[in-house]
Order: sequence, then C-alpha cells, then structure tokens
Amino acid sequence: MGSPLLLIALAKKNDPREWLIGNCILRWKRPRGARPQERMVAPPESQVVATAIGIGAFLLPPRINEVKYFSNAGAMIERGIIFFWLISVCSPLLSSNDQSGALRPLAECLMRMVRWGELGARVHLHVANWKRPDTAGFQGNATIFVSDQSYAPINRWEVEVDSYTLRVKRSVEELSLELDRLSSGGLSWTVDTRFVVLLEKRDLVFEASLVLWDYNAINFVLLVDAGRGGVDIFTAFPFDPANVCKSHPLRIASLGSCRRGGNFFPQKIPLKFPNCPLTIASAPVAPYLISTLSSPALPYEDGIEFRLLYLVADNVGLRPVWLPPETDLRHHGKLVGTDWTDALGKLYGGQAHLALGGYTHMANRSSAFKLSIPYNYNSYAFYAPSAKLRNSMDVFDSSFFLPTTAVYLVVSFCFWASSGYRHPIASLLNVLRLGLGQAVGRTPKGVGLKILIIFWTFYQMHVTTTYLSMLTTNLRRGVQVANYSRLQDLKDNRLRTCMKSLLLEDRTTYDPLVESIFENAFLCEEIEAAAMRLHKFSNFSILCDEDVMDLIRTRHDLRVAKLDQVFFMRHNCFVFRRGSPYADRFDSLIYRVFEAGIAQKIIADVQVIYTKRNGTEDGKADKTDSIDLYCNVLLWGWGCSTLGLCLEYLAMFTCRRLRKHARAERENDELRQRPFLL
Repeated sequence: MGSPLLLIALAKKNDPREWLIGNCILRWKRPRGARPQERMVAPPESQVVATAIGIGAFLLPPRINEVKYFSNAGAMIERGIIFFWLISVCSPLLSSNDQSGALRPLAECLMRMVRWGELGARVHLHVANWKRPDTAGFQGNATIFVSDQSYAPINRWEVEVDSYTLRVKRSVEELSLELDRLSSGGLSWTVDTRFVVLLEKRDLVFEASLVLWDYNAINFVLLVDAGRGGVDIFTAFPFDPANVCKSHPLRIASLGSCRRGGNFFPQKIPLKFPNCPLTIASAPVAPYLISTLSSPALPYEDGIEFRLLYLVADNVGLRPVWLPPETDLRHHGKLVGTDWTDALGKLYGGQAHLALGGYTHMANRSSAFKLSIPYNYNSYAFYAPSAKLRNSMDVFDSSFFLPTTAVYLVVSFCFWASSGYRHPIASLLNVLRLGLGQAVGRTPKGVGLKILIIFWTFYQMHVTTTYLSMLTTNLRRGVQVANYSRLQDLKDNRLRTCMKSLLLEDRTTYDPLVESIFENAFLCEEIEAAAMRLHKFSNFSILCDEDVMDLIRTRHDLRVAKLDQVFFMRHNCFVFRRGSPYADRFDSLIYRVFEAGIAQKIIADVQVIYTKRNGTEDGKADKTDSIDLYCNVLLWGWGCSTLGLCLEYLAMFTCRRLRKHARAERENDELRQRPFLL
C-alpha cells in the first residue's frame, strides 16, 4: 500500500537511525535544534539511485504468463510495488554515511529477485509413451531438467566425486575382470560411486547390469552406440541405496527400445521392488544431453545425479542443449508455435503439445510431452496455467494473492502500531502524504494526497477485478466439483472392487456400482470430452464395455461414439472392457496406478463440454455466459473500487480532523508550559 511513497519518504531523511527498520517505526521527526519550517533533504546520490532503481523496476517486462488473469499495466504496477517494498526494507543503505559502495550489489540482488523466474525456477520436461511392454512400447516418466542458461553456466561441468569408466567389447567377463582389478588395487566404492560402462553390443546390457549389481556398483549407466551420432543410455535403480542387497534380482524388465538417437532412463525408482529387483528402462530422446545444475535441497527426480550425466557427456561426446529461458517460453500463455517447440516436435517425430500448469496434456504418435513450471516459494514467481488448462483445475490458485495480501497487511499494521494514530488508514495516509508532499515540493495539502488517492484507487480496482474474475470463473467449476465430492470414498477399496467387477462375468455387483459412479452428469460429460479429444490419436483409444456405454447414453443422452477405449482419469478411475488384453494385468496395473499416482500425471487437458444445460445443441458453451460474467466482474470491480474510494476520502477527512486535534493539543501544551505573566 504505497510502498514507492514509503521509499521516497525514507530517502528524505538525513539520519536513518531515527527509525527502526525491524519494526517499521516511521515517526516523522525533525533533528534536534532544527527549525519547524526546515526541510530534511537526503544526499543527492541516494535520491538518484532510488529513482533509477524504481524506474528500472517499472520498465521490466510484465509477467507474460499471467496475461489471462492480469493486464500488462497491472502486472507492472504490482511488480513495482513489491520491488519498492524490498527496497524500503533495506533502505538504511540509502544514507550519506554509506561510502563503501554497498548499494550497488544490493540493487543488483533485488533486481534479480524481482525478475520473475530467476530464483530457482526450473522447467520440467516429462517424456512418456503410455503403451504396454507387450505392444513394443514404453511406460514410464522421464524427467529432463531445463533451466535458464545464465543461471546454470556450462563451464561449471566438473566431476567432484569418484567415478570410473569401464569399457566392454565382447563379453561381460571383461567387466568382471575390470571390477576385480579395481578391488585388488585397493580401491573401494560405495553406493554413491559412479560407474560409466561403454558397451559395443546392446545384447550385453542385461548381463552387464547383473554383474554391476553383484559388485554393489549400483550408481551406473550403460552406454551403447546407437548409430547416427546417438547413444543408448541404460541404468538401474535400487529400492534403497542405503541398504542395498547383494542378491541377484528376481526380475529385470526391459521397458524400452531405441528407435532413434539416444535413450534416457524414465524414472528414479521403479514402481515395484520386491527383494531388490532391477529395472532397466529407457526413453527415446535425441543425441543430446539436456540437463541443468541441481540444487542440493532438491531430490534428483531424474534418478541420476547431474554430474554423472556430465561424465556421460564427456565420455560419449554428447553436446549440451539449453532450452530458452522460461520467461521467453510464456508468450501470452501459449507455448505451442515457438521455434524450440517445433524443433522438439520434429525431433521426436511428432507434434509436441505443451501447456503450463500442474496437469499433463499430450498427444502424438510417438511420445507424450509435458511442460510444467512448479511454484517456487522462495521467489516471487507466480505461475498461472493456460486458458484451456484452467478449466480442468479443481483447486483455486491463490499463489498471487496470499503473499501480496500478507505483505500489505503487515505494512498497514506496522504503520498503525508505530505512527501514533488510532486509525490505521489515517496513520498510513498521514505518513505517505508527508513523504509524497515533500517529494513533489508542495505542501502536504497539495498534489501529493491526490496522487496517492488516485494511485491506490486504480490498484484497488486492479486487484478487486482480478480476484472477482478468478472467483467467478471457478464458481461453476467449484459447484460441479462439489457434486461428485461424495464419491471420495470410492478411491480405496470400493473403487477397486468396482473396477475389478467390470472384468467379471458376474453382473450382480456390476450394474449398481457402475450406476453409482456414472450417475453424475458432469462425470459423463468429462468422459465424452476425453473420448472426443483422444480418439484422434493412435496411442489413445477408448476402452469401455459396450454395456457401460449404452448405460451412459440411456441415462444421460450423450452422443458418445463407439470407440475402443475410454481413459477416465478422474479419481484414478479406469473403465476396462472384459476380454481386453489389459484384463490379465489388471490387478498389478491398478495397484501401480494407485501407488505411483500415474493418473495425476497423465490426466488429459479435459475441457468440459456443456450440452443441454447451456441451451446449445452443438455441445459448446453459450457465449452469453462469458458476456454476463464479464459484465458482473466489471460491475463488482467498479462497485468495490467506488466503495474503496469513499473509504479513502473518509480516511482523509479523519486524518484532517486528527491533525487539527493534534495541533490544538500542541498549542494547549505550549500555553500550559508558558509562565503566567503577572
């Protein structure tokens, strides 16, 4: 609330020791011996630096990823306010006694803090192809970290811990001899020691993994020349690296095949690890190594520590590829159509569809892509999903309002507790009025108060309109979510029983359970939307019992075409057709889904299709709803802004009354202190 004016007020003071920054005690005091009409002027260099930093903050590019929620002007205003708030907290450096040049690194640090996305923001690129192994496909989740090139320089590629590079040409006996030679030479290794094994034949991957496992060399990668300048990267992950067992694995599942370029392992820990088995898996990527520096506080979600990847790059000659900074990717909330996105689509042999947010929307013939930017609580990077993805969100995103509201509440309370006035708004306006009045060179009753009121009114309009638009956008969605909230108890035993009953010939428990699941119209619409969106692609089909589809059509009059498969991911719920190839693996699959949360990772970008409730026959939403929503937002926003403006004028009037009352009390005190004239 007026943080820029707070900075100007602080810069006007000669001695910053007069106020305590920890408690934000900002009493406007004059130096001892100063005349009442004497103005307090700060050093010129402090004013110039403060003005330059403030202008730079407002000239920074707006948060492009939130243009769906905020206007560009509003984003710039909000960024400037937060920036000035950071400056005001550290404003003791804005003094004439600071000759050490400490203000320059402070300004650079704060500029990096305000630039959205530069404090640890990472882009997670998930590559997956959700086919079963029997279909010569791959099931897994490969995570490739991509970061800003300036934040993760390439020249920091060094290996700081023990690592060994072994070469195997003909048979795995050579690998055993190499490990024996290392052991006999007095060398020892732990579970963290890195091993890079170069294989000339792909058939040796299975045996080489067994040998490395027997020698307790578990942090390893197996490299096989894939031709065309690429390399296959295979690896295996133990269940518990701290207590790894030395027995032979019970099973080794090959979950991938090299199609083109190199291969990258898909997951950190396999879904099932009875008696410490080994899982070799790979995902197709280009012959490039895409990685970034990992923070020690973050887990290695890719399964292999990043410096081991750099060691791999040094051994096989992979060249690093850095995607553009994440600020360049969010062009008006859309990622499709950028140059590097098209390059990725050509690289993987299909069209890559990427979307911001916490859910996955992907579809092509070879692989599925996900681009998500997590929210970083240590920075001011507030990420928002795209317009289509916002329709599939169940949780109201308040990441923008929580920190902003908290900051302004704290500032208001500190002003109220320290300024000596009883009314918080009046005390805040009084302090800021003095600062702005001195800054513009006018009396406190002049232009400063008017500018302050105009500034706060526009900002209040911006915040109020934004909040109401987000709230009303999610209102209908929240009502629909509440309709099927009673189905939460089906997520455990009842849901599994219901899903297993779909595979049985006995229909005694079949119809009632299915009816209880699909009796909600919203769920059926979501099935319809998923079917209509996913039937275009070969690796996504609709799998459902024909009787179930007939039941849905009969009860809800839905125009669902007869397709082969239905992916119904809400609440981890699948619908399988009896006699399908998935039936024999249903038990293991459903438990793996529940344990690993795969349903939350591969949920499609489902956009609800409103049928008869909106009065349209083509299944699209009525345009009048958006028009009414826009009008309501404007009315509520302007109404609240007008109310806020009235409150500000009331506070101004109260401030004047308080000032007159204080002046009268001061004059009475002076009269009492004067000696009586006889």
